[in-house]
Amino acid sequence: MPRIILSLGKKILWELTLVQQRTTIGRAPHNDVVIDHPAISAEHAMIGIGQDGAFLEDLNSTNGTQINGQPIRKHFLQDRDVVNLAKYQIRYLAEDDSVQPDENLSQNITNRLNDGPIAKVEILHDQFRKKEIPLIKPLTTIGLPGAYVVVIKHDVAGYMVSRMEGSQAPSINGRQLGPKPEILKHGDLINVSSIEMRFCLA
Repeated sequence: MPRIILSLGKKILWELTLVQQRTTIGRAPHNDVVIDHPAISAEHAMIGIGQDGAFLEDLNSTNGTQINGQPIRKHFLQDRDVVNLAKYQIRYLAEDDSVQPDENLSQNITNRLNDGPIAKVEILHDQFRKKEIPLIKPLTTIGLPGAYVVVIKHDVAGYMVSRMEGSQAPSINGRQLGPKPEILKHGDLINVSSIEMRFCLA
């Protein structure tokens, strides 16, 4: 699935898997991606996902939006496009990024762990059916910052899921996820804000 990585200079702030049709970006707290900077408009831009792929649209922001250094109003996103918003950068990564990793991100995106079986998450939501998120890093975040986020951790003990933020607690096999991380088993169903996912061991 497509992802975005928000960074400030050389510092990566967070990484987000895009699982919604519309992801808004702006200074106001109701946005999905909140960037608290005076040069960012309250509702600055949005990323949409349609049948033709992902696109970014400027929402009549005061200072505009640039992609790869060029001002845009609407732009269909290509793998590794860089969105410039004030001092911040948002890098768009297409779903095949795990096959051909970007060398510039090699110090920040950890390679596959060698111990234990490799796992993935299958998205069961109608819009994203048959989409998969490979769990090849020690930490994988899924969701929208400020709305709901879960983290799947991979270490020698296996794969564990925990709630990171959001007003609605995610559930595992129909049972609400508690405050402590839980070990995932093959076939477990994870529900995050009405989006159902299946955990699968290879």
